[in-house]
Amino acid sequence: MIKRAPRPSDKIPRRVCVVILCIPPPQTTQARHFSHGDNEMNRKHVIMGIDPGPETHGVVVYDSTARRVLWSRKASPTWEVIAVAVEHNVGRIVIERPAAMGAIGPGIVGHMLDTAWEAGRLSCMLTGQGDVHTITRREVLRHLGVLSGTGSADSRVRRACIADHETPGGPPAVGRKATPGPLYGVSSHAWQALGAVLAWLEMLHHNEAAEIDYRMRDSEAWLETQP
Repeated sequence: MIKRAPRPSDKIPRRVCVVILCIPPPQTTQARHFSHGDNEMNRKHVIMGIDPGPETHGVVVYDSTARRVLWSRKASPTWEVIAVAVEHNVGRIVIERPAAMGAIGPGIVGHMLDTAWEAGRLSCMLTGQGDVHTITRREVLRHLGVLSGTGSADSRVRRACIADHETPGGPPAVGRKATPGPLYGVSSHAWQALGAVLAWLEMLHHNEAAEIDYRMRDSEAWLETQP
């Protein structure tokens, strides 16, 4: 009787453990209006705004060229934020950076620390997707022109977002399901995420305008020195 030489596979345990990580697809509240493109410059106008929380986040995806919201969620878990950023191929991300605005009670400290942790985690995870920017709550209020006024800070941000997208005699900014406006579907914490985007765009506009003005004055000064 000829004995069969042992095969390498005979020495390998038969039991195999397989781990499959399943990430559910994001659920959307609005139809997609953005057609993805590979051009880097084409991605810069698609901006994700995030109002971070300790567990879920207010999120919008905003087209700064069309001036309309492409996607929004008032309470989005972190995995969904990442998935939506990839799906919409966002080129810029604006995250509201937690910062105390005056005295805070001991019960708020833990909430702020957890929120700051999530904001930092989102910033790291989204760095490879696009340019990540942060903005404080005070900067949002100041650049939207609602640092003071009637009502809560949240309500003032919401009113500023709507006013920025309405013109006298024009269609409503929010609208209804049958006739949606450019901000249709935004609610709760997503308004604060949108406010962060609009305030950051205002900051960007002022910075670019100041840079252009500086270059023009520098050029004029140089020309005056020429014969």
